[in-house]
Amino acid sequence: MNDHYVLTLFIGLISLQLLTKIIKSSIKQERPIQGKTYGMPSTKAASLSFIVTYFFLTIQLQPSSKIILVAGLVLGVASKYYVKEHTVEQLAVGTAIGWMYAHLVTIYTDAHKI
Repeated sequence: MNDHYVLTLFIGLISLQLLTKIIKSSIKQERPIQGKTYGMPSTKAASLSFIVTYFFLTIQLQPSSKIILVAGLVLGVASKYYVKEHTVEQLAVGTAIGWMYAHLVTIYTDAHKI
């Protein structure tokens, strides 16, 4: 992985955090247990799925590495449901946002050689 991909990953994660915060403040859906922030979409699910998808799109991974990354994604997302910080819907939407954003960031940076 060269500097181009590392910087894109970093910028993508930072901008994704901002995007999910904006969406949360627009939707204003509560978490299953009362918290200080809103729950829709899950920022952690978005971030984890962004990282995993970005690695899948930019790095030639061995099958065992792919399994480990997907397992980490599933465990990370499931843990947020287990501790009742998010609903399944909030986690699914967060995961979908991260997946889509990774695709958009990768397409944009490849096209513009950022």
